[in-house]
Amino acid sequence: EREHSVVCDVHCELLMIRQEDLIDLVQTVPESEEYIKWYAQRVLDEEPAVTFCEFCGMMGHSVTDCQELSDLATRRSCEAETQQSEGGSGVGQSRTPRQVKLVPDQEKVNGSAWTISPTE
Repeated sequence: EREHSVVCDVHCELLMIRQEDLIDLVQTVPESEEYIKWYAQRVLDEEPAVTFCEFCGMMGHSVTDCQELSDLATRRSCEAETQQSEGGSGVGQSRTPRQVKLVPDQEKVNGSAWTISPTE
């Protein structure tokens, strides 16, 4: 039985593996114990190879390190700056894109909100 609820902003699938199932697997296939412990440690250590991005679906990074999402945020920031400058006296000026990154909004409990932050 689950003890916690999971809320997702994007499509995802939840695979629940009970500890009893892993114990049964190890009893049935003793060779699996070493692999299960090795993989579990990798998950606990948050190794990139066992991490999947919630935004792009690719493995090897999390949403906080997603280059595709960062590029999208940079483009949108540039578009907003261009629209703002076209509304004033800067019509026709080309702007150099500034790199931005997305950071979790610490005020949101579930971490689902992201804020655009300029990089240094």
